[in-house]
Amino acid sequence: MIYLFTIWGNMVYLSVTDLTLILRVYAMYNRSRIVLGIILLVYIPTVAVQFALIVMFNNFKTHLSG
Repeated sequence: MIYLFTIWGNMVYLSVTDLTLILRVYAMYNRSRIVLGIILLVYIPTVAVQFALIVMFNNFKTHLSG
C-alpha cells in the first residue's frame, strides 16, 4: 500500500507543482492566452503519457516493473 501511495503521491505532487509553474509563467507573460495554450499543448500530452506508463508498469496483473 505504501508503494502505491509513493507512486501516485509523486504523480499528484509533480502535477500540482507543474500547474503552479504554468500559472506563474502565464502571469509573467501578462496573461497571454497564446503562451498558456502553447504550454498546455505540451504539458497535457506529457502528463497523459506519464499516467499511461505508470498504470502500465505498476499493474500487478502484468508482472512488469520499470
